[in-house]
Formats: sequence, structure tokens, C-alpha cells
Amino acid sequence: MLKLFFAMAGLVVSAIVWADSPAPEIPLAPPELSRWVGSVVAANPRFQAEQAAVEAAQARRRAAGRPLFNPELGLDYERADVDTVSIGISQTLDWADKRSARASVADHEWRVARARLTQRRRELAGRLLRAWARWRTATAIAGVADRQADLMTRFVGLAERRRRAGDLSQVDLDLAHLAASEAKFRQAEAVAGRIRARQSIESLAATEASPPAVALSPPELAEVDIDRLLDVLPTIREAAAMADAARAGVELRQRERRADPTVGLRLGREDRSALGGLSLTAPLFVRNRFKAEVAAAEAEALQAARVVESRRREARARLLAARALYRNARDAWEEWRAAGAPRLRQRTGLLDRLWQAGELRTTDYLVQLKQALETETSAIEQEGRLWEAWIEYLAASGQIEEWLGGIVK
Repeated sequence: MLKLFFAMAGLVVSAIVWADSPAPEIPLAPPELSRWVGSVVAANPRFQAEQAAVEAAQARRRAAGRPLFNPELGLDYERADVDTVSIGISQTLDWADKRSARASVADHEWRVARARLTQRRRELAGRLLRAWARWRTATAIAGVADRQADLMTRFVGLAERRRRAGDLSQVDLDLAHLAASEAKFRQAEAVAGRIRARQSIESLAATEASPPAVALSPPELAEVDIDRLLDVLPTIREAAAMADAARAGVELRQRERRADPTVGLRLGREDRSALGGLSLTAPLFVRNRFKAEVAAAEAEALQAARVVESRRREARARLLAARALYRNARDAWEEWRAAGAPRLRQRTGLLDRLWQAGELRTTDYLVQLKQALETETSAIEQEGRLWEAWIEYLAASGQIEEWLGGIVK
């Protein structure tokens, strides 16, 4: 039953494409963003550690392809009534071809390391892009807070002049000062948010290069072959390689149950007579036939095959959710850009003119101005959520590197 399962699992795992198949075409990110992400990822210690792990796996792969046994040289000398001296050479034979089984296991483990390196590279790029998106949002919010503080400072100056002219009550002037103080608090809060966002970037970046401030338009999603995207995801390729390695491990354990004979040749001299002889020895697997090791390897192979199936289901669910979330966020953003943004840009200036003309009370002016600025801040936050949804979709579909034009290879 287990052999039948392993054969079926082998067909499923072998269907996964190991080469980096080209993903569906998507709009590319600005070159300065790609260069920045590439330089940060290449200098990241965790990425460099995974590169070293691949090199170690490659060395183990070369070692596994070498012969298992070296020849042995022996020298015997006996001094008695008759002196005896002999020299011999012996060689243990890899009768069950354990060498090729070990090489197969090491090759699959090397593929595991390569898949982990790709996964680490994409994870770091995704984390960096999310931190960059939050920094971009925090910078834009800080810009709104700065503008609000400037507006309130200018508003207080105008209110004081109108108060001296008798056109404004003391209550309204006090209200203007309170609004200016609140704007300063918001400005300080926005600056703190920008500092925290920059700290998130610096925790990943081992370089002093500043994050680029580039203008982007949210791309439109094209129809994709989900199964094709899932096949080349590093996390699934890693699980598939681990399953292949586990099945190769079963074959290795089975071959290890077969004894390796040792053949020897011995030449020498006893007194004045020549000596010669051949020997053949082989271990007897009587007390321990190593069945438990094979059973453990079969159980591990079964577990690894189940992990492939589990990861594929999780990856599909993540991809479908990420695609739906991005489309929802993009629809809301496009509706705002078409209808809300133009009106908001005109509203601040209109409110200022109405208040200076005396057609709008100070309280109403401050309430409506605050509402307009809060709406602008909400729009910036929505744009930030849109870009985080886009980055999550790229991560779930394995297209971060394609969007960035390759980054680190």
C-alpha cells in the first residue's frame, strides 16, 4: 500500500515545474525602486545566510556522488621459528549501489536549499516593499499634517487681524488658537509615524540608501492560470523537493539493508616460500535487519507528501483572497480618484474665501476644513492599503521578482 502511495505521490510531485517558468506579464515597477530593493536584499544577512546554505548543500551534493569506500592497505609481520611477512589490499564493494541513492537524496536536498533561498529572497523583498508602502503613506500623511499646521497658523494670524478690526469675537479667536494647537499635535503625531515607518525599513536594510519616493499607479489585474502560478511557488517547490528527498531516503534505507562484501588480495613470504591468498568477507544482518529504519523513512515520506498537498491548499486560498482584496481596494480607490479627489482639492480654497468674506462662521469653517483634511488623510491611508494589497497579491502569486524586473538572482 505504501509503495502504491509513493508511486502516486511521485507523479504528483514530479508535475511541479522546477525551472523558473515565466509568470504572466505584469507592469514593471519603476527602475529606481527595483534597484533599491535589489541592493537591500543582496546585503541582508539572512539572505546571505541562505546563500551559504545553498553552497553547503551543493558541496554535500558533490560529496554524495563520490565512492563510499576507499581501499585498505595491510601489512603483517610475524617473527618466530619461521619469519612471515605479507602485504595485502582490500576493497569494500558498493554492492547495492548506495552511492547513487545517496546522490539522489543530496540532489533533492540541494533543490530544497535553492527553493528556500528563492523563498527567503521573495519574503525579504515583500517585507521591504510593505515597509516602503507604509513609509510612503506616513510621509504623505505628514505632508497633510504640515499643510494643516501651516493653514492653522495663517488662519490664526487672519483671525487676530479681524479681531483687532472688530469683525471677529473673542470666542472665535480662542477657537482658532485651539484649532492651531490641535494641528500642531497632529503634525507631531504624523512625524512620529514617519519615523516609525523609516525604522521598519532600516531594520531590514543593511545599506544607507534612502527609499525612493516614486509615483505609482495601481495596476489592473489580468486573468492568470492559478495552478501554473502555484506550481512555481518556492514554498511548494520546497515541499515537493522535501517529498522527493524523503522518497529517495526510503530507497537509500532499503539499499542499506543489503550487505557490502569486502574483497582482499594478500601476498608475502614465509621463510623462503612465497605466500598468496584471496579473501571475501561480508557482514551478516542477523541481529539487526534494519527494518525499523525503512519503516521510519516510509512514514517520513508519507508525511512529506501530505505537506505538499497542505501547502498547495494554503497557497491557493491565500492567492484567491489576495486577488479579491486587491480588486476591492482598487475599485474603491478608482471611484475616489474619479469622484472625490477633484472636489476635495477645490474645497479648501473655497472654504477660505467664504470665511474671509464673512459668509461662513468660524466654527463651521473649522469643522468643514477639519473634515476635508481628515478625508484627504483617509484617502492617503486607503491608497496605502491598496499598495499593501498589491504587494500581498504579488507575494501570494510569486510575482514580486517579475514586478521588480528580477532583483537579486
